[in-house]
Amino acid sequence: MESLIELEPFRSIADDLEEFISQHSVIGYHCTKEPESGYFEMSGLRVLDRQRQQTEFLERFGHRFSEEELSQIQQDWNAFFPGQQDGCRNGTLWFCLAPDQVIDSGTERFFTYFGGEAVYAPITQRPSIEEKLRAIGNPVVVEVSIAPRELQTFSRVPFAINALSLFHRRLNPEAFVHGREGYLKRSVEPSEIIRVRPQPSFFAAYAKCLSHERL
Repeated sequence: MESLIELEPFRSIADDLEEFISQHSVIGYHCTKEPESGYFEMSGLRVLDRQRQQTEFLERFGHRFSEEELSQIQQDWNAFFPGQQDGCRNGTLWFCLAPDQVIDSGTERFFTYFGGEAVYAPITQRPSIEEKLRAIGNPVVVEVSIAPRELQTFSRVPFAINALSLFHRRLNPEAFVHGREGYLKRSVEPSEIIRVRPQPSFFAAYAKCLSHERL
């Protein structure tokens, strides 16, 4: 489909659809673990400051780890993050832009380990630490209302191609759905959060919706 929409008349259709969508809010899906129920609805979502996130993680959950584990965590963080890894993460807040993307295997680690990549990325290969990261928090999908023009994406018409591929799947259940991801360069206020759904509930609702489409 990505090649097809560069040809007329499909290009004009996609451009018009993208322009229409850009005038309305869209839903972004942030996949993560919540420390306790109601946390995101009270605090919103924050763009990443890697060092601040790690500091707050240790202040809140450091007591769960041994002195040896804490030393190893700090060593692994220091070896992995400074430089390019910080450059592509800091100051961003990432979202899936379609529910199909939320259920993709690529989101599994966000739901499994607490703290986001800023915390878990270099330390899950250590069994005792990995087990404790699994035990912290509950997996949730934070649904946020976003103005499309604020999102940084990686496609010329990201919302149009998703909408068109969803329509295609209604005609052909085996059709591929083009999901997209994007990021904001600002934090999200609690008032912008539509709801916070437990990950099992989101997955069950998606499966039910998909089964209805195929009836």
